[in-house]
Amino acid sequence: MTINLGDTVPDFNLTALDGSQTEINSFRGKPLIIFMWASW
Repeated sequence: MTINLGDTVPDFNLTALDGSQTEINSFRGKPLIIFMWASW
């Protein structure tokens, strides 16, 4: 998925390191940086 600056992000859930769930739409209208990483 490619999202460009100014695009509307589709609604999805994020799982924090502590296992809690956060809905992306709870940040709507606020600046947000999502840093995704993985350790293989």
